[in-house]
Amino acid sequence: MKKILGLIVFTFAIFLTGCSNFASELTFAHLSDIHIPGFPDENTKAQSNQERVLRDAIWEINKTPGIDFTIFTGDMLNFTDKNLFTYILRICSDLKMPWYYTVGNHDILIGEHIPSGEIIEIVKKENPYYKFDGAYYAFQPKKGFTIIGLQGNREADDNWCTGYIPKDQLDFLDKVLTERKKDTILIFMHTPLMPPVDFMPEHDITNKDEVFEVLSKHKQPIAIFAGHYHVTK
Repeated sequence: MKKILGLIVFTFAIFLTGCSNFASELTFAHLSDIHIPGFPDENTKAQSNQERVLRDAIWEINKTPGIDFTIFTGDMLNFTDKNLFTYILRICSDLKMPWYYTVGNHDILIGEHIPSGEIIEIVKKENPYYKFDGAYYAFQPKKGFTIIGLQGNREADDNWCTGYIPKDQLDFLDKVLTERKKDTILIFMHTPLMPPVDFMPEHDITNKDEVFEVLSKHKQPIAIFAGHYHVTK
């Protein structure tokens, strides 16, 4: 039995999701595409006050009982800025539960190029729960569940909004799925494998067929959570 409750908060979504497996339940909050400092030219309150939106979201999450962890799937920034990224992470540290992060293209490519490894070093410094060596990882928050975080953005390319999963991550994904055959798998990444719209092909993952080939080899329940498109379907 799986329960899903979605709560849309202004320009990004929080999903409080419960999944039953082996008589256990996992509940988490998912945030994506916060884009601080926002879009000052926009005429909506949400898009011009992204920091306040984030703080309000954290307040809502903290007052919601039973959340096991929160995860951000990228684009914390609108334009690359290490100092601002550190500031945002310190806001996220107000969360009263473990929280995790996957890299977004705006975090490393929009403006000055910042390698994902440098961004992850900042995350490791500011977030005691991020104990992974690099930008992709796997862990078990509870028995019967495995979380996989992937880095699906190009490190440096003219196609800055296009996603790509390199071979080392494909091998890692296959290895984890092989080892966790009895688990329910939740994959988090910035760019979705199945685009919610068909009029922005430049935002797609260019080698998604290779990813699906890996996933198709495995029979356990697999769910994928992403952002990038700023839509709610």
